[in-house]
Amino acid sequence: MSGETFGAALKRWRDTRQLSVRDLAAKAHYGKSHISGLENGRLVRPEVAGQLDELLQAGGELIALAEAERQAQLSQVGNASAGSARYYANLATQLLMGPEGRNDMQRRTFVFGAGGMAGLSLAAPTLALETARHGLTLALAEQRADVAVDEWQAIVTEYGYTYQTTAPAELLDLLIVDVLGIQYAIDHQEQSNASENNVRELRRAGALLAALMAMTVANLGQMRHAERWWRSARSIAQQSGDIETVTWVRGREAVRAIYEQRPLGLILRLITEAESHAHNAPARALPELISGKAQALALAGRADDATAALQQLADIYAALPSDATADRDTIFAWADDRVRFTESFVYSQLGQVEQAAVAQAQALAAYPASYRRGPAQIELQRALCLVQSNDITSGIRHAQNVMVGFVTR
Repeated sequence: MSGETFGAALKRWRDTRQLSVRDLAAKAHYGKSHISGLENGRLVRPEVAGQLDELLQAGGELIALAEAERQAQLSQVGNASAGSARYYANLATQLLMGPEGRNDMQRRTFVFGAGGMAGLSLAAPTLALETARHGLTLALAEQRADVAVDEWQAIVTEYGYTYQTTAPAELLDLLIVDVLGIQYAIDHQEQSNASENNVRELRRAGALLAALMAMTVANLGQMRHAERWWRSARSIAQQSGDIETVTWVRGREAVRAIYEQRPLGLILRLITEAESHAHNAPARALPELISGKAQALALAGRADDATAALQQLADIYAALPSDATADRDTIFAWADDRVRFTESFVYSQLGQVEQAAVAQAQALAAYPASYRRGPAQIELQRALCLVQSNDITSGIRHAQNVMVGFVTR
């Protein structure tokens, strides 16, 4: 309809499909407040518009309206002062290039020598535009800071879903934009004397984005950079004061440290440190940490301790609320496939092939169809079990087939 906004069209299509706000939020894996906010004028991300258009079978109308509004907003940003552009460009450059080895003059030369914001967009596609979008969102939200916080919470939630199905290089492009944006958001809130709760929530979101960045960078083979991002994630989580975030970040790092092949002694120290920070943490924050503990103990050959950690994980899983176990598509939940994966890893490493086979079958049956990494890892554990059973040739062949299939799919 001529002159209709994205929010109005979203409501119209939702009504047409006879869905409540809650129904659509559940189908799209967003919070009810996020869908309500979009209907009431909140800026929509392109990928969210595309998802909602597909769910509501809107024939591309929602995508087109979102893009039209996006371009209109960006044209407003294009008329902003040069000082504003310099601020965002300088902020972006500091993030992309880092402070080490480059003085302020070198950073300014890089940005403005490349043509300011236009050059920045060539250096990192979409970065300048998305930085401007976040800046506009936050500028408009000076009197309604909770809107900006709400949006960042939704952005992090989205990454929980896209992490498992998006190629690391593509994910990195998206994360660079949002890591830059959250840095500005935190600075903006602090400088405007926003409520301490808003700043804490932004730091919580920033810690989770830093952890996602660490995992993505590691997936691209940049292990040293990944370790730096983990340090940042731990620090920001601690600043947030949110025990659930602190525990999740540290637990996730312990799990990832295993696959990033950090020294086993270091991994065990990370787990001990994480446990010391996890006092009074809610049950939903603990599975990452206890899963990493079980896996690390299995690698260390401490069979009794690893088995005890598996039982601890089972007890925690049984105590989790349904919203923490029902959703298999996000890394921020703990569905049963992740319990089975941990069991498979531990039993495979300990040479307990019968128990491993049961866990492997259960995990493979539970994985979402779109998820590739988990099933490939399970099949590699099957290969290890073949080797453990002295069928070395079959184990090697199975591992080779898994890797070839993963690369060529």
